[in-house]
Amino acid sequence: MKFFQVLLIIALFSGAFSLYGSNSKVVKLDSNNFRDKVINSKEVWFVEFYAPWCGHCKNLAPEYEKLANALDGIIKVGAVDMTTDQQVGAPYNV
Repeated sequence: MKFFQVLLIIALFSGAFSLYGSNSKVVKLDSNNFRDKVINSKEVWFVEFYAPWCGHCKNLAPEYEKLANALDGIIKVGAVDMTTDQQVGAPYNV
């Protein structure tokens, strides 16, 4: 029984890190970089606020990847993990 509990915990945490890999054109935004990269930038941003456990968010991740690739050099596409950086979305009622 304990073995299955450990497997469940590993499965839950493995999906909780991020929806986007390190090679993704979707920029990982968080409380440390959101203001500088998005708010204080002259670039146009499309920002996704997501939860890594959310089924809709998981299903849309490939579409955001396509968007980031298609609009590379035109607009920036970023994503904020709201399970770890709630304060980033709070001013926008996310």
